[in-house]
Amino acid sequence: MKPWENGEGYPDPTAYDALKVLSEQQDHDRQRISAVIHIVHCVLDLAGFEMVGRIELQDKRTGRVYR
Repeated sequence: MKPWENGEGYPDPTAYDALKVLSEQQDHDRQRISAVIHIVHCVLDLAGFEMVGRIELQDKRTGRVYR
C-alpha cells in the first residue's frame, strides 16, 4: 500500500496531506527532544557528572511528556 492511497487502493490526497503534516511535526519534535537531551548530557559532562536515571520532559506547548 502506498501512503497516498486509502485502504482500498484509491488515491486519498486529503488524508495523505494531513498525515504528512503530522509526520513532519513529529519529526520536528523528535529533533527538538534529541537536541535538548544532547545539551543536557554535554552540560553534565562539562560539570563532571553523568546521567544515572531517566530524563522526563514535558512540552509546555502541547503538554506531551517525553520519557
